[in-house]
Amino acid sequence: MHTLRATTSYLLLLAACSGDSTGTTDAASTTTDTTAAADDTGTTAAPDTGDDESTAASPTTTGDDTTGEAPDTTTSGVDEPFLEGAPEPNTAPGDQDVDVFGQIGLRYWFAVDPAQVDKMNEQNNGGGEDIYTPGSAATYANHLFVSSHDDPPTIADYGKVEVRVVGQSTFRPWTPTTLPSLKVDTDEFTDGLEVAGVEHLRFNNSLVGSIFREKIALEVYARLDYPAPRANFAWVGSNVWGPDVHIPYALVEVYKRDFCDRFADAWGGGCRNIWEFVGDFGQGSLLAEQSCQLSSCDSGRAAELEQLVVATPQGPGFKAALADWLDWESFHKFQCLSWVLWTGDDALHNMNNVVLVEREDGKFQYLPYSVDISGGQDWYIDTPLYASNTIATGCQSDADCWADTIAVCEDVIAGFVALDPPGLVDEVHDQLAAEGMLRNGDEGRYKQIRQWYADRAEALLPELDAFRDPPCQAPNVECGDVCVDVQECLLECEEPQMQCQTTCVAPGECFDCQYPFEPCADGACVPPGTCKNPF
Repeated sequence: MHTLRATTSYLLLLAACSGDSTGTTDAASTTTDTTAAADDTGTTAAPDTGDDESTAASPTTTGDDTTGEAPDTTTSGVDEPFLEGAPEPNTAPGDQDVDVFGQIGLRYWFAVDPAQVDKMNEQNNGGGEDIYTPGSAATYANHLFVSSHDDPPTIADYGKVEVRVVGQSTFRPWTPTTLPSLKVDTDEFTDGLEVAGVEHLRFNNSLVGSIFREKIALEVYARLDYPAPRANFAWVGSNVWGPDVHIPYALVEVYKRDFCDRFADAWGGGCRNIWEFVGDFGQGSLLAEQSCQLSSCDSGRAAELEQLVVATPQGPGFKAALADWLDWESFHKFQCLSWVLWTGDDALHNMNNVVLVEREDGKFQYLPYSVDISGGQDWYIDTPLYASNTIATGCQSDADCWADTIAVCEDVIAGFVALDPPGLVDEVHDQLAAEGMLRNGDEGRYKQIRQWYADRAEALLPELDAFRDPPCQAPNVECGDVCVDVQECLLECEEPQMQCQTTCVAPGECFDCQYPFEPCADGACVPPGTCKNPF
């Protein structure tokens, strides 16, 4: 590991924009490395840059856009000086021996034209992509350099690759003082181009969950035999930040065909389709064209599943009605793991970060996504086992289905405790520390997360007892500590008080009337059809 140079101006700029509470890098945590090898990370893609004429070796791969669209000619209009500080290639991409997800600390360096960076930043600052654009909509780096962990390293120039700045809560533009999340497709401009067999790379800036949480959560899924993307840590560098700035990122596998192939044996040959979207069944987002994560998707059976889920009455028999479509055992496990790990910003609790796979055996299954919000991250504290999407509430209304959920959760808890969760946190911390990849404030975050996992292992079994009974959910309500049909929750309030859902309040004090109750003209909120003064 090379010496830190905390006086580098770019590092000081980065430090000024970062904060301990968010996991952003700053001068002491961002490393400067005179090899100029590139860093890589997690959940989003990065821009690409222009050729460096000062580089001894010419680009191994360049070329036109093979997508059939006119090539994007967006450049700064000057010679390509973007390789200042880039590593010197000493091998061809096909000859480089690296393990993208098995070896920590590989280095990724992007040479990016400033005009392309501007275009990447703009694509996340508006109302989506237009249906027609001049040239290709793909943004790119003219060079991606990958450096191995060897001494001396092998360094390959993979040439022009597609790079996008991505993210929602973690979105940051790519500037000299900010850390974007980057998504890379190496095959967009050169057919068959991969980094050691990997075409799609997602680099996560870890600004929300810290450098630890996503890797740890995905390890829990994997070690408990739930299909999950691989994750690693890598260094990322770019001319955008300057030649001596290299930043630790979380690198996460993308849900694409290669992921399906890893689970071919369990899924009857892999997967037919994968969708990523926001929302629930019946809201239209599943079948939207942009939800497909493969080159194309056949959404015919997904449409049938959606209709069935929406049409199936909640209550006894709900699970049986969907048994030919859902892998229920996996669904129960997915719900349990969401509760165990507090991944509250997920498909079941917040109808967000939804990834649904249709397997070759015909079954549908949810997959974990964006689990940096986990492990005590303060946006979703105390995520309950009870969930709120349509399939979850259907199961919770079916006594047999819910009993199966509880049984699966007991097994999940046993497996989770056997993992030695604090030891897993130690393992990830020690990997980062050995590579010099810890950022300022990370020692404190590590201790906090380690304690959370230790406490979680102790608390789960007692906490499960509170969920053994199915929840009281619409159209039933908790009325006087009893779960009853909403029509039975008609209160006799002393005048001048009036009913406001399940309580009595003074006139004008009922501010929130929610389903399954209905509002009245006098301000009351009562069971449907029982207003004394209806609108």
